[in-house]
Amino acid sequence: MTKEITTGEMNELTQRFNQIIGAGQTFKTKRLETFMDDIDRNFDINNDKYAFRMYLAAMEAVAN
Repeated sequence: MTKEITTGEMNELTQRFNQIIGAGQTFKTKRLETFMDDIDRNFDINNDKYAFRMYLAAMEAVAN
């Protein structure tokens, strides 16, 4: 089931993303992939702009 993201969830996702990006490289890609899976599974990324942007940011981080 997907839903639109709440302000609290936005904050949690942002903190989680920043923690992953700031961590060492050892498991960074796997953690980002899990992060993207969680966003895709829990939010409607087709209609929720913030969830979609977080998903894209994680994709970009994986690519770099």
